[in-house]
Amino acid sequence: MTLRLEQANVALAAQDLATLQVASRAALQEPTTDPQLALRAQALHATALVYDGSHAQALRVVQQVRQGLTAIANARLAAELEGHLAMVFNVCGRTRDCVQALQRQLQHAHAAGDPEQEATALASMASQHHNLGDCEEALNTAQQAAALYRRLGSAGNAFANNLNLSQALLSLNQYGAARAVLDDAVGYCQREAASTELRQIVAEARAHLWLRLGNPKAALQELASAPAPTAPRRRIQHLLLQAQAAQLQDDAETAGRCWAAVQPLLVGAGDTLMILSARAVASAALPAAAALQQLQAVLQAATHAEFAAARAHALMARARLNVKLGQPAAALQDAQQLWALRKPARHLLLDEGLLCAAVCEVADACGDAPWAQQVRQQAQQLFVQAALPHVPAAELDGWRAHALRRSLWVDVAR
Repeated sequence: MTLRLEQANVALAAQDLATLQVASRAALQEPTTDPQLALRAQALHATALVYDGSHAQALRVVQQVRQGLTAIANARLAAELEGHLAMVFNVCGRTRDCVQALQRQLQHAHAAGDPEQEATALASMASQHHNLGDCEEALNTAQQAAALYRRLGSAGNAFANNLNLSQALLSLNQYGAARAVLDDAVGYCQREAASTELRQIVAEARAHLWLRLGNPKAALQELASAPAPTAPRRRIQHLLLQAQAAQLQDDAETAGRCWAAVQPLLVGAGDTLMILSARAVASAALPAAAALQQLQAVLQAATHAEFAAARAHALMARARLNVKLGQPAAALQDAQQLWALRKPARHLLLDEGLLCAAVCEVADACGDAPWAQQVRQQAQQLFVQAALPHVPAAELDGWRAHALRRSLWVDVAR
């Protein structure tokens, strides 16, 4: 069983899901009188199940592992098991449960004197805090993980954590600092001959940066610099970034083609924050009735999972659609909810400035000039004045001329 467990662990780390399923199932079927080995087998099998889409079954196994954990005195093993449970919760969209499992992993790892597992827990917590919209805590936690990885001399793990760090920085509109981290990431990829997927992830993050700075050509160049994506989640991200670049270039036709191409990739893709956000954004390619149905489903799932960014994407899309359908009261109601989400919705996948501009756009279209002006004035303080010092000098004109933030600048001084 020990050999099977190690095979499953290695496969999980490498995201070799086929080997993970085979090895974890084989380990589970081997008889053992050691309860610790049995718990490791169960926890690894739960990760195999959840990555195979069997969420309910995986969560049932998690409950069994949780019961067995109460009798485990080995802090290092307890930390390992909590890490596996956190993975399951993450894939199932149970973000709060995931954070709690990671906190327990961190506690057990500290008690065991295992700085590597401490750093792993911190890095994972940074990602979860980011998904919950607590970007300051995400940044703080990622910085703690970075310090541990430097102490350990773990370049590969430090690189992965730096992606979390760049996401938090971008979500906080700290463009210059994010660019420095991502420049280092490019250097790492070149030095270490990084995998295709890692190169794609770095290119996507840099494309997000350029789009926020209002430079669609640079964003498209970043995407073209990495190998063409084949995994569905990478193709979805790639297409959505291409669509946003097209919008910045006033190319509605290309944006529409990208959104339409995303739709089939979303079938059976789960309810992660990225997928829910993609469903909301790509709903623009659907007929109105189908779009409204898809957006309502996103709102329900995002609210349940506490994914404020995905919820904001859905509200933004529905508000704009209601404007087109001649439903100003419904559009304004969505815009008001959207404005209330400004801070918790900050995320790599949702530019705070675009949210502010969308609220102004809808208020203008619905004829609520006083509220539109109030939002503009608040956005100038909360977004523009806060972000402006972080815009690189060479990108200042593009940032100010950002096509999707135009409504922020209308009659600001009135």
